[in-house]
Amino acid sequence: GVLNYLGVTSKYQAPSGARSETDYEVVPVPQFYGTYTPKESAFSYGLGVYSPFGLGLKWPETSGFRTAAIEARLQYACLNPVIAWRAAPNLSIAAGPTINYSKLKFRSGVLSPAPGADEFKYTGDNTSFGWTLGLLWKPADEWSVGLKYRSPSTTSYDGNVRIYAGGVPVLSRPSTLNVRFPQNVAMGIAYQPNSKWVFEVNADWTDWDAVNRLVYEGTEGIESAGPISRGLDWRSSWFLEAGVTRRFGNGMFVSAGYFFSANSTSTHAFNPLVPDTDLHTASVGIGHRGQRLSWALASQWITGPKRSISGSEWGASVDGKYQFVIPTIVASAGWKF
Repeated sequence: GVLNYLGVTSKYQAPSGARSETDYEVVPVPQFYGTYTPKESAFSYGLGVYSPFGLGLKWPETSGFRTAAIEARLQYACLNPVIAWRAAPNLSIAAGPTINYSKLKFRSGVLSPAPGADEFKYTGDNTSFGWTLGLLWKPADEWSVGLKYRSPSTTSYDGNVRIYAGGVPVLSRPSTLNVRFPQNVAMGIAYQPNSKWVFEVNADWTDWDAVNRLVYEGTEGIESAGPISRGLDWRSSWFLEAGVTRRFGNGMFVSAGYFFSANSTSTHAFNPLVPDTDLHTASVGIGHRGQRLSWALASQWITGPKRSISGSEWGASVDGKYQFVIPTIVASAGWKF
């Protein structure tokens, strides 16, 4: 089992120098993985429960851009059973379906920048399906090569659009929002020259270009009361990662790593609901691997340079500089039966 705690803060500085930041939130992200390999069998069976996507932020309504963004939340859980086949002594292949459940929430002002004057709100949830494929190859005792693919999936959120004026609901309509979540490909190489050291590098590509304009179906005819669509115009991006682990004879180990995440959102369609920036992450952790019980504890610091936005289709109120600061704690524990 793995438990991540993310302390997410996004900061904004207007061209005038005025500053705003999202409410500080501690977001728990639990994960679970289990495997079973029968004796003398070439097959193994696994189950994973994890969250490949997520979002959670709330801007103060005094930010100046409340007509573009107040709050955005995405809760996404994936159930992923897999079957792995040891095709050769040094080659294993795994595949399985994904059953994905998610909830989505968007809030923004409608016409007035004044706090509480009016509000657009969308909430919805639904289930989608996809699949994963993995490969592990050991060309030599010191080397391991891994490849992972996650298919795209489309969630058709069953939800409602609500319009408020002065805190009072004045309009409510059922609305479907189709969101295409992207395919993902990742490759990693590990080198273990001896029993003490492990060196790893990874590259992770996500097809965010597939995420296009979001249209709130069923809201046609109420354009003056709120947005019927949200422009995204995202682009595919990479994670580049490197890490090292030092193992000790008593089962203890120490690890350190770094990864870079390129931003995926365009400038002209930039919206503070997803204030994406380039991110640099440093991490360090310790752990112990025993015959039965294994555990690890790690800390990450995720941040990056300020991103300057000018000319967004959401208006001049969005112009300014944005920056993420995300301290993270990761705890994991495993038991071998």
